[in-house]
Amino acid sequence: MNKNIIMVVGIVFLVAMFVPLINGNPVGMIVYDKVQGLGEYEYVSVSGQTYEFDKTRIGSNIRHILNFKMNKPSESGRKVIKTAKLPFRYSPEELEEIPMEYVRSDILFAEVVYITRDKNLEGTEISPVAIPTFGRLLDSEWDTSVNLFEIPTGIASTVVMPYEDLPVISCGQATPERVVVELRNGDENKIYTEGDCIVVESKGYDDSIKVATKLAYHILGIM
Repeated sequence: MNKNIIMVVGIVFLVAMFVPLINGNPVGMIVYDKVQGLGEYEYVSVSGQTYEFDKTRIGSNIRHILNFKMNKPSESGRKVIKTAKLPFRYSPEELEEIPMEYVRSDILFAEVVYITRDKNLEGTEISPVAIPTFGRLLDSEWDTSVNLFEIPTGIASTVVMPYEDLPVISCGQATPERVVVELRNGDENKIYTEGDCIVVESKGYDDSIKVATKLAYHILGIM
């Protein structure tokens, strides 16, 4: 993968998230500070597992900090506990209405993942934060503080970009081993498949972050 591109994307994501620092239970059970609307809450997934969040203010922005923990088998066969504190702009509860096909196993069993979009398309409204919102979960090269699934993940474009060293990859080149996640603009926020390709469609700039966040929660097994 092009490490320089991954580094740039990672920096964009971290700046967007953390610059403000410088300047059986019902789903979504919340315990908030009554004045600020902040505090710890729990989100119960469809499978019944409980996930802990801390809704907090970072500078002038609100972030939902997920305290994530999972068991993962090591090469020796023993289970290793992996943890990460993951900030998100939106809570799972805010994203429940976004339609989504089940694609988690397609991603987690891939040998390599490419995240692609038409970067040359005029009028495209996809936030640069959308890609690392879920890409950082897959490949630790994107964010060394998040080392969860260790799937090689690169950035591509559906068209040739004269001034960018990006591989040209589109949905038609997706296979079960090489998963392609294509970000598109459309009339609806949704996640669906076209053959072996996963399409993340959004209506606009902020919506692209919402749909990407839902995919991130889906990869983590929360939604």
